[in-house]
Amino acid sequence: MNANRGTERSAIDPGRSGRAPVPSFVRLSEPECVALLESHSIGRISWQAADGPQILPVSFTFTEGIAYLRTSPQSVLSELVRPTDVALEVDELDPDTRTGWSIVVYGQARGVAATSEIAHLWESLDLVPWAPGGRSVFVQIQPSRIRGRVIRRGG
Repeated sequence: MNANRGTERSAIDPGRSGRAPVPSFVRLSEPECVALLESHSIGRISWQAADGPQILPVSFTFTEGIAYLRTSPQSVLSELVRPTDVALEVDELDPDTRTGWSIVVYGQARGVAATSEIAHLWESLDLVPWAPGGRSVFVQIQPSRIRGRVIRRGG
């Protein structure tokens, strides 16, 4: 039976038999995470809503250490104008090579209410929501923690 286990192990883990590289996760530093966040604009946001957990795709921008998104006053995302703990996940994955990276921004969302701040955001952010209709409500996410990792294939 021990001989079969060795055979099974190499069939399950082809990296040990030399047929395919073994994958490994590598933690990304916070500056690496921030650079990736600043270069991407689509993610998923999750929070505990009044009617249960929510996870929705969003377009966002990450600038000066804060994530911003725009939504409609009638959208479920408008719940986030009240201070709410959230997680924003951004990733890029390649199923063919089984490589990629994933970053999660943990923090608190809140609506942007000050007129001067809203005016500044309209002028300075290149934030174009994918969803149709008026998206005049700005939500910001102040990170408390940013974590990321990359999966690579070893040689």
